[in-house]
Amino acid sequence: MTTLSPAAAGPTMSPAGLFRILVSAALAVIITAGLFLLMVALIHDDAAPAPDAPPTPQIDISFDIADRDPVRDPPQEIAPVEPPPPLPSIRRDTQTAPGVEPVSLGPPPIEYTVGAITPPMVTFTIPQLTDRVEPVYPQRELSRGIEGACTIQYDILASGRTANLQVLACDSDGFARASLAAVSRWTHAMEVGRPGGDIVRRGVQTQLDYRLE
Repeated sequence: MTTLSPAAAGPTMSPAGLFRILVSAALAVIITAGLFLLMVALIHDDAAPAPDAPPTPQIDISFDIADRDPVRDPPQEIAPVEPPPPLPSIRRDTQTAPGVEPVSLGPPPIEYTVGAITPPMVTFTIPQLTDRVEPVYPQRELSRGIEGACTIQYDILASGRTANLQVLACDSDGFARASLAAVSRWTHAMEVGRPGGDIVRRGVQTQLDYRLE
């Protein structure tokens, strides 16, 4: 068994050294507390402002608008406008020397003649008649030996058929009925590229003569 002596266990602190450590720690705490109190006193400084300092202005802003009656100007009377004075009449005295004819200042008369305007001739081609049906001589006129003529007006459709037949002049009713029956069966050349019911020529006139041989 091994026994250690106090000298072998290590050096021991003397009472004087321990006292110096305690005094140093106390001084450090006192200095730290003093600095803290000094900083607090500097931050919360309640001293009154210097008398020479100007007062701080204070501005209050209000967003409430008070109700006010609209201000209207009193109506003004408009004085009537007087009409302008009439234009002065200027008297013009014309004096002519003996033997001198007076001079007229009016515009000279203009004479002109406009000749008759002749419209240009317009020619409309009629589609070729491809099928002509001859009228039947009316029996009443045939038995009585009556001759005559009948003028028929009609329109030509794109299909080549005739339409809107009218009797313009005719010597008897029998000739009119026979002419209408014949012309209604006539056929002209078709108009290619157009609907068959379109009118391609209007007011075509033809005369049918009824003669006894």
